[in-house]
Amino acid sequence: MKKISLVFLAIATLSLGGCKFRGADTPNNPSVDVSDVTISLSTNYIALMTGESQKIEVNLSRQVSYSFSSSDEKVATVTPKGLVKAINKGDCLIRAYLNDDPSIKAMCSVTVVDDSSLMTTTINSISRGTDYQTNFFYQYYNGTKIFYYRLAGISATPSNTMALIYASGNLKDNADDNPYLPGSIYNETAMMGIRRIIVNYRGEGNIRYGADRDMPNSVALPNHSSMSEEISNFPANINYFAIEATQNLYINSITVKYLTGGPESSVEYTYNGERVAPSRCLNPSEGQSASMPVMATKTSNGKSYQIQQTKTYTYYSSSYVINNGLSASGTAYIDPIDIANYYYLFGSVPPNFGYNSSFDPEASYSNVISRSSILSYYGYDLARSVATYTRIDGYANAVPYNAHGSSYYPLYIEFDVALHDDYTIYNRDVGRVVTWIDGFSCYSDSAPVSTFTGDHYLSFWEYNNMGGWNHPFDGSENETRRTCYNHSPATTYDITY
Repeated sequence: MKKISLVFLAIATLSLGGCKFRGADTPNNPSVDVSDVTISLSTNYIALMTGESQKIEVNLSRQVSYSFSSSDEKVATVTPKGLVKAINKGDCLIRAYLNDDPSIKAMCSVTVVDDSSLMTTTINSISRGTDYQTNFFYQYYNGTKIFYYRLAGISATPSNTMALIYASGNLKDNADDNPYLPGSIYNETAMMGIRRIIVNYRGEGNIRYGADRDMPNSVALPNHSSMSEEISNFPANINYFAIEATQNLYINSITVKYLTGGPESSVEYTYNGERVAPSRCLNPSEGQSASMPVMATKTSNGKSYQIQQTKTYTYYSSSYVINNGLSASGTAYIDPIDIANYYYLFGSVPPNFGYNSSFDPEASYSNVISRSSILSYYGYDLARSVATYTRIDGYANAVPYNAHGSSYYPLYIEFDVALHDDYTIYNRDVGRVVTWIDGFSCYSDSAPVSTFTGDHYLSFWEYNNMGGWNHPFDGSENETRRTCYNHSPATTYDITY
């Protein structure tokens, strides 16, 4: 389906420059001098479905009277208080102008679409080559990257159901062993202007949504004992969604209707066939921020790529957060990609991670405190465990590690992504990021390399530093083989800038 091109103010102003608004650009009261007054609007672009409305606020440097008008009332109308109503598919301009001098004005471009204008992505199948529970997995639909978290294995999913996502628990026995982090299906690629989500399911859940990945809003998926369809409509400017289980959620299909796919950057970078070498901020100061790409695509010529999205991370040590009473939720990192990016940028452990027994200080630029102190501040939902190792048994045999210093052993960090206080065999499937701080011998440098496992040790994915994980490889030579793939260097991109 053809994508909708966003009509930005500059373009709209040129293209609609010949349009006539109601009323001439002549002052109502020439004796009143308003030449010093400036006017602006709360937004310069609105995308609406037919029948929808959105209010525009006016900002004035001093209080004077003003009015609104529309360049095409067949597309959208506007009330004297700035309420824009979409009438028919098309584009127009909304103008706010001073009554005493209509030449002093501000513009907002409006795009009105209907259902026929929306892109549609339907998620109705999942390719899984394993019967093991999937902790962290993704698949592409219509060019959109969709992630799955806590997705049941094939044997646990009924044949007439696409997916079963778990509400809580350790995916094996007693849910109380790991009572948080509900299973979810969510978009990694931005789906700009999500307007409608249709879910066919049984069970109970909710849809979280928002303009960015924080997704602060939610709408309930009510409990259904048999497969039923729920249609949820969303306001303008929604780009991300996550369907979460509040009890085991059996899903047949998810259909998302939206304006366009994710935006692409105009900045191109040379493709070197190498892994990412990010500009790092080692020895960071408290409150220092830095950004990492979280989405990029290779261009069709195969020699360059474009960064589509970056994410900003802020460094704080655990002690600083606790001593200064900073927000627990605002300083915690729990997503595997966020954890990897945080360590790459700052060479430090995120502040919501603490150790249980000991921790090698050479692995972090900030002091790592005990898990008990982390628990008392962050609570079970946000506290995580971290440990360091210098051994080559187990899954260390599966990677081409660089030895640390003059030793024969690697130094690596295990970040347990969602570890309950009582670690047992039953919650090994909650996910782990393992960062090898001296890198891998198959690369020409010694920058850290992060890997992810959703099943404790049987398989791993190497992080390609662009917001994803490469193909899986066997994680332990002396255990049952998981994937039958040996490790090979990830094909990633050099983004030093």
